Amino acid sequence: IKDSGSYTINVKINNTNYTLDSTSITIVILPKPITATWTTSTDKIMDTFDGDEKTITLTIEGIILGEDVADYLVLNTNIVSMINNFDGKVSIIFSVFDADEYDFIANFIGTNYLLENSRFTYTISKRVLNVSYEGPVNSVYDGEEKTRIVKISNIAFNDLNSASIEELNYQLSDNTSIDISILDNELIISFTGIEIGEYFLRSFNLFQNENYETVEINEIFSIVEN
Repeated sequence: IKDSGSYTINVKINNTNYTLDSTSITIVILPKPITATWTTSTDKIMDTFDGDEKTITLTIEGIILGEDVADYLVLNTNIVSMINNFDGKVSIIFSVFDADEYDFIANFIGTNYLLENSRFTYTISKRVLNVSYEGPVNSVYDGEEKTRIVKISNIAFNDLNSASIEELNYQLSDNTSIDISILDNELIISFTGIEIGEYFLRSFNLFQNENYETVEINEIFSIVEN
């Protein structure tokens, strides 16, 4: 016998000249306890979204030498890779990117192993953006363009460099032009008017991206008659 479990062995002698005091024995093989260790590429269990992929590594030690853990290990999510040298230790690598709470669970099919510390939670929280404003709120008409500026900082590097007007969610007043640029790691949104009137840039959620906290903008400037 090899696998864990309870086994009863019965013995019988087909000879009337002998009597057995005990005709059965029960053997119990207990599951082998093994430990799961979870680590992350940042050595944290909570991070803030930064546009970079994060890896989580599950290391299991104590497997019987030569056994292939892939035959009986069950995971609740897809893996990137598995390192198994059949030396009693296996490493399984997962990858995550977006802001979310990730729950990893590892289990074994069958009863030969008892996996301890089989569950791990890793969280990537949404990124908080900083918003500031520049430019006149009230101007006297002089025939020149007037511009109000919205500056947004703390955008992840890749998202900042790929930002475009088309990806932003906003409402703009009539006869108003808008432009964006990147300066000193900030997204600069400029909206401009020239005639007498009120100009606004509004947005309930400027970035339609679940990796960021909601950015609400309701910015107004006016050009008044001289």
